[in-house]
Amino acid sequence: MRAIDYFDKGAEANPDRIAIIDGDSQWSYRQLQTTTHDIARSLSAKGMRAQEPAGIYSHNDGRVLHCMLGIMRAGAVWVPINYRNAIDANVEYMNYVEMAWLFYHSQFRESVREVQARGVAPRLDLPGS
Repeated sequence: MRAIDYFDKGAEANPDRIAIIDGDSQWSYRQLQTTTHDIARSLSAKGMRAQEPAGIYSHNDGRVLHCMLGIMRAGAVWVPINYRNAIDANVEYMNYVEMAWLFYHSQFRESVREVQARGVAPRLDLPGS
């Protein structure tokens, strides 16, 4: 059983229960499940293949879990990225894992441009706000 399957079992048992609280924002399990299906469909439509590495470049934000679960639902492999690392360290790491996809918070747009300029060229970047 995959991690996303465990999430779905919980979502089916408690669809209206709050899954994430982030400041003034909150999402139920049903909302989170819907969003992750949308993310997975989008990634598949853009050509994501099973087991491709996908990272999330963001500080702590409730939407990170949406992306992480969407990546898992699409069959990709979530790869953690520490936004506190130096750009050089993240570039080396992303090259090492052969990062194919990258979600990032809009706060890190310039950092991501620098990462891409240094040779890491994920196929997709989806900034948050």
